[in-house]
Amino acid sequence: MSKKARPSGSAEKVSIRLDYVKTPPGLIIDSLSITGDRISIFGDPFQASLPKPGEVVARISQDSIAHFLGYRDLGKVEELTISFSPGVIDIEAVVRVGVSISVEVQCGLKVESGTKVMAYVKSAKALGLAPTGVVQKIIDDINPLFETSMIPIPVTLTEVEVMHEAVELRGTFDLPESIVGG
Repeated sequence: MSKKARPSGSAEKVSIRLDYVKTPPGLIIDSLSITGDRISIFGDPFQASLPKPGEVVARISQDSIAHFLGYRDLGKVEELTISFSPGVIDIEAVVRVGVSISVEVQCGLKVESGTKVMAYVKSAKALGLAPTGVVQKIIDDINPLFETSMIPIPVTLTEVEVMHEAVELRGTFDLPESIVGG
């Protein structure tokens, strides 16, 4: 956008909600809300700009994450069940390490570099022991759970929260010419 371009229109508020967004690796984002204030719209070619970054909120349900993980190659994992409680993802897995053993893992989620959501181990047990090597392999195969490159707008993640039946991602976005210009 040249500095001489004058807006051909504007809007005080912009709000877009997309439901059931399927990302290229197959993760379903149950809802993706994008909001911004005071958008300026420019004519030919179409361009838009925001005076400050907008907000993005994505919700991914427990079912969507379970379905997504069911299609990932998780190595020696034979069975996988997940459930959510505030702040925690509980994973129950049957892992083959010579014999099949049941593993229980409690994971948290964190934002890394503003671009990824990574799982980390809060606690784990199998046969009453803490099987760190087996559990870390499962976590390594799961990570990253989400990357901003999965969606077609430039998002910077700021926080992730595990809720009762969903994970909520929050972040900001900007409108660079490269995605809105013609």
